[in-house]
Amino acid sequence: MKALVRYSHHPKKIIIKDINFPKIGKSKKHAIVKVEYAGICGRDIEHYHSTLNRKKIPFVLGHEFSGKIHALPNRKSKFKIGDRVTCETVDKVCEKCFFCKGGLYNLCKKRKNIGGTINGAFASHIKVPIKYMHKLSDNILLEEAALIEPMCVCYNAIIINSNIKKNDLVTIIGTGTMGLISLKFAIYKKARVIVVGGPKDNLQLKIAKKNGAKKVFTSNQNYVKLINQYSKGRGSNLVIDTVGGVDKTIENAMEITSPKGQITKIGWFMKKSNVNFDKIIRKNISLQGSFSHNYDIWEKCINLLKTKKIFLRDLISKKTSINNWKKSFDLLQKRKAIKILLYSNE
Repeated sequence: MKALVRYSHHPKKIIIKDINFPKIGKSKKHAIVKVEYAGICGRDIEHYHSTLNRKKIPFVLGHEFSGKIHALPNRKSKFKIGDRVTCETVDKVCEKCFFCKGGLYNLCKKRKNIGGTINGAFASHIKVPIKYMHKLSDNILLEEAALIEPMCVCYNAIIINSNIKKNDLVTIIGTGTMGLISLKFAIYKKARVIVVGGPKDNLQLKIAKKNGAKKVFTSNQNYVKLINQYSKGRGSNLVIDTVGGVDKTIENAMEITSPKGQITKIGWFMKKSNVNFDKIIRKNISLQGSFSHNYDIWEKCINLLKTKKIFLRDLISKKTSINNWKKSFDLLQKRKAIKILLYSNE
């Protein structure tokens, strides 16, 4: 089968090539899923421009996906062939550490991820652990289900790891998929939300307004001043920083956050940071990191989609063949799309 493969540790070494069709073999713990849709993540693009560890190469990209079960091992299972499913990004964890035993296997130091070193979903079929598969109700579109993974990241950040109350002023920095899903959850919690995007984020900020943002600003404005004026000097109860790779957003977050407020950091720094965190101390701010998700979070997010309490369809800009991956990467980098879903022609 054809797949989108990172074939060298050097940057930009990605190609469509033939690989072996996945097999269950003797495993009683894996299934084969026919991929219907797989989303391009910002992390995929970051990796595209990065030098990777030689030991990780080669691998198929893609970790946000939905599909239908193609094959199962010969044993009793709550799943059956043809079931509509999605799957977590985790391929395996140690299952022995304190975090694994407590259900927080997303924090296991030995965790291995699909679409990282383990073959991912930018192909017609993928081998996945049954343990981390989730069945989808018929009223959840498969294209929307391909966004459940980033939805779970945001659920963990906003609902579980952030202290957010009705009418709180929440500022979200970044208008990628994470920023806009974070907005949806903040609105779900009945917060008043300000969104900060880039100067080219016309599409993204338009969707932010449609989803209920009270104010939208761009990063080329003095948004720190504007937000403090809007809040009458009190600042924002909670700031969600979804931007990766820069120091400026966390520096501005400390300026925006009210005394005794909270900053939740989702976006990775990606490199050594030179941020001065003294304002965290001076303003008695809580700085919270948030990473990944677990089984319970996936089930809660699937239920929110099933009961129509959260919608993700408006974030899907385009659906196209994996053969068009390069053009799709370019559109995302130019901020002309939010989420692009790839599918196989096979």
